[in-house]
Amino acid sequence: MDKNEPKEMFVAFLDLLGFTAQLIEPIQENKDKMKFAVKFYHELVTNVSKSMEAYMAIKRIAAPNGEDPAPEMAVKVMSDSMIFSAEDPIWMLVMITNAQKYFLTNNFAVRGAISQGLHWEQTESNVMQLVSPCFVDAYRLESKTASSARIVIDAKALKKLDLPTVANFGDHRSGMLVQCEDNLFAVNSMWELETNIGTEDDQDYIVAQILDGMRRCTKDDQKQKWAWIADLYNFQALRLHGCLSDKDWRNYYTNPAASAIPKMLADKLCVGRYCDYSEELLCRPSRFVDSQDLKKVADIKGVGLESLREMKFSESIRFLID
Repeated sequence: MDKNEPKEMFVAFLDLLGFTAQLIEPIQENKDKMKFAVKFYHELVTNVSKSMEAYMAIKRIAAPNGEDPAPEMAVKVMSDSMIFSAEDPIWMLVMITNAQKYFLTNNFAVRGAISQGLHWEQTESNVMQLVSPCFVDAYRLESKTASSARIVIDAKALKKLDLPTVANFGDHRSGMLVQCEDNLFAVNSMWELETNIGTEDDQDYIVAQILDGMRRCTKDDQKQKWAWIADLYNFQALRLHGCLSDKDWRNYYTNPAASAIPKMLADKLCVGRYCDYSEELLCRPSRFVDSQDLKKVADIKGVGLESLREMKFSESIRFLID
């Protein structure tokens, strides 16, 4: 193929929240602290590279006659920004959730967006070149719509995603996407935790990191961005360990009181098994619909899966609880 030929790709633009305050400002004129920032970058790229290598190994095993499929995927890290590109949307999501997990364990949250369309990039003679309407779409969506610590999916990318495949990746019980109250679908950064979410082991691994990241923030709007991640964790913990009845789920989705979800968490889960940030006095917790749940109900009702992408959040709720 002509090296100048654009390809249809999935492209994600990610922005590391709090990067300037936590890394850039402290390292100015300080070589030792600069070394820490370089180490952070190196570990991030190593983490992502392992995901890419695993993907390539699986592709090679599945390829006929020992052919090397040379999968198209790449990641670029520039200061507090990252650009992911991949032909395969599932492995795009895998790379991103691996990166999100790494960020959380280092007290960083990430905001971003994924788009799909024409993309061309090339690195030659130490010059990186990129021409990508797809990247521009992801960048605009991240800056205007993502708002919280989430990675949203634009309409073009969502149409190309096979929701049943996404919802049933491996043996996981959680979907790789969740629908948010503003009707957008976002990457479910908690799907890899599977049934471990909301357990004692993960109190030290994720819950403490989320709460610590929120407490480091000095402004309520910054804390609110972290609250989205806390709410997503709590939602998945309730799904897997809350033993919620149909009546409970109706209450989760329809009770407008700010205290309704925190009370449900306290009643249904053990102390320390969810993110309790009630002392921060932020606004009502965010609610979500998991793509796995949509798929299960669609199977029961015999509804075509294509329509799931088109439903608004309120329609998804009625679809689940009616």
